[in-house]
Amino acid sequence: MRSGHLAKVLIMKSIYMTACVVAVAVLIGCDQQSVDEAADMVYTNGRISTVNKAQPWADAEAIQDGKFIAVDSNADIKAMAGDGTKAIDLNGRFVMPGLHDIHLHIQNAYTADALEGELLFIPSGITVVIHAIGDATIRQFINAVARVKAEKGQLDGRHIVSHALLFHPDDMARAAELGITIEFSPVSWYPSDLAEAQRAALGDERMKRWAPIKSAVDAGIRIALASDGPIAWHDPLVALEAAVTRRAQGGHGEPLAPDQAIDVATAVEAYTLGSAYLTGQDAKTGSIEVGKFADMVVLDQNLFEIEPTKIGATKVLKTVLDGRVVFEASNDPIGEAAIESSFDVDLDFGSEGGGTQHGRWHAFCTCSKSPGWVGNSPPFGRISSFMARKGIMSYGTQPGGEFP
Repeated sequence: MRSGHLAKVLIMKSIYMTACVVAVAVLIGCDQQSVDEAADMVYTNGRISTVNKAQPWADAEAIQDGKFIAVDSNADIKAMAGDGTKAIDLNGRFVMPGLHDIHLHIQNAYTADALEGELLFIPSGITVVIHAIGDATIRQFINAVARVKAEKGQLDGRHIVSHALLFHPDDMARAAELGITIEFSPVSWYPSDLAEAQRAALGDERMKRWAPIKSAVDAGIRIALASDGPIAWHDPLVALEAAVTRRAQGGHGEPLAPDQAIDVATAVEAYTLGSAYLTGQDAKTGSIEVGKFADMVVLDQNLFEIEPTKIGATKVLKTVLDGRVVFEASNDPIGEAAIESSFDVDLDFGSEGGGTQHGRWHAFCTCSKSPGWVGNSPPFGRISSFMARKGIMSYGTQPGGEFP
């Protein structure tokens, strides 16, 4: 190779390498700039249950433009604060994602043949939610989904059995294989008038598998817990407690189908990320992760450290929705009478004996961000900050519409 040609090659290589270094430096600089940009708000010194398996716990978090931009240690998050950043010291308080209460009823009654005909639109990606309590109806739905899959191939929707209180154990594995999910409601998985009223018709043997939450989880079925309001109002924290203990609030009475109890982590996930998954919103909400909407609640007790029988008595201190504080226990009215007086509304949350703790619904971050989803969600489905402040207890959307 002639020396002149070699020199040109070396020069070109040098230019190429320089360009690569500059390009890398620019890219690094962009990432660094986005990281260094001051957060709108930082929360530090907390016990944050993220419901993110890759990072189950954190001490602090940073929020910008309504989303989490960092979930990390106190030192790292404090470094993201600037002159205009609002800094909140959690003082060791427990934080968890905002919970979702999802529920949808198909209005018409279906025979098995008619149901299979209606479900032919499944391949379009539309999620089907079927109101089904008994094992025979649930099996019809599973058969219908299986038939559509056999005829049309892969199913895209996350099809939901709503209620599922008598889901037969023989059908669990097949439902999991088909990707069918379960929304358990109403909250009747503990001894109550509602649950015991079923015993006369069903018998003791079938009541042993009433609300088979653990069996569904063990089978690999994605689940959510919900209230079925306004049919049966229930405080979400009471519902979480009952899912863990299978007893009435405070541990009273004998447990109902105790082998169907789940642990605290599973119950919390079912009311957060599980519900988000069922509605196809798990990439946006349901856990405290970078890039997701900053939806969370601050509680006065750590649900993972207290006795399970005390979970239902836990109080909400603060609700954050899209990074905005929309409920603060020290400022906002709590209780049915106080809400009615403050906002000139007439509310009826049902009887205390039914498990409702009046007026606590609006305290929770309810975060189902699914346009067109219609649900009863006083405690934890997506509500706007306006609704959270005003104590409005339910919402609905027009098909394809956004929430107010």
